[in-house]
Amino acid sequence: MLDLFNHESVDDFMNSYDFEGIEPFTMIVYDNLVMKEFRWDGNQKHTRAVDTRQPQIWSSASLYPKAIREKRESWFIKWLDGRKKIGQEDILKFHRFGGEGDGENDFVMNRYDVVQTVSITSIVKSPEGAAMRYHDLVDNRISEISLEFNRE
Repeated sequence: MLDLFNHESVDDFMNSYDFEGIEPFTMIVYDNLVMKEFRWDGNQKHTRAVDTRQPQIWSSASLYPKAIREKRESWFIKWLDGRKKIGQEDILKFHRFGGEGDGENDFVMNRYDVVQTVSITSIVKSPEGAAMRYHDLVDNRISEISLEFNRE
């Protein structure tokens, strides 16, 4: 990820960087008022534009098989149904408690204390700035920080 900052643009990074030997991942990038999903599947690069006017959800392909990713997406769609406005607290609550009580596949998961969700981070952006909330699930601590945008 840090190598991204050595490139002229996000597109330059995505198109020219050699990802050979890097584990599969998904990166969501917001650059110049455009959000993109960039996936490396271990063999090929995949890029798609993301509609920022629509709610989105992603689940790790390396942690969850396709059927579980689809189930998690269905929980999200069901949760969205009928909601007129969604705030940060709503999203954090959904992320913290969403699922069916399956500790191995819920949004906060724990697989035998070997692989587990250790934190939830939420960022809210406005024209004036951004606010980030970090919930450390291990130590049960919440940290918040705000950043004002420079208008120059």
